[in-house]
Amino acid sequence: MFSCSNFPTLFVYNYLSSLPSYFIHTFPIRMFTETLRKYPVAPFLDRTCCTDYKLPAPTGNGTITLPAGTGICIPILGLHHDPKYFSEPEKFDPNRFTEENKRSRPNYTYIPFGEGPRMCIGKFRHLHVQHITTTALAIEPK
Repeated sequence: MFSCSNFPTLFVYNYLSSLPSYFIHTFPIRMFTETLRKYPVAPFLDRTCCTDYKLPAPTGNGTITLPAGTGICIPILGLHHDPKYFSEPEKFDPNRFTEENKRSRPNYTYIPFGEGPRMCIGKFRHLHVQHITTTALAIEPK
């Protein structure tokens, strides 16, 4: 039986049901991802070099050596808002994270939780929330 109390839920479900299933499962994830690009959990990561590491010199000639024990700051906010990697960085655009667009960017330009063995454990919680959200969108309301 139809009632006004479940109208918004049914309306949203009927609308979402008309969309292709790949869209329902990917669009919420792209929205979460774009939100974390604009508003990362931490503005930077701090790390310490464990061994001497050579980087190309900014001039393009030669290398610079970072000695072991040197502190490094990785500017997540700077990477996520760099127009070189994300055009119109202040605009909210979930389509930046389609598979095609992700492949067109260099690796590690999107790192809201860091990467590697010292990556934030929150990344796994984030994946869990994405899964719950996409599952909830697929369930028909009663």
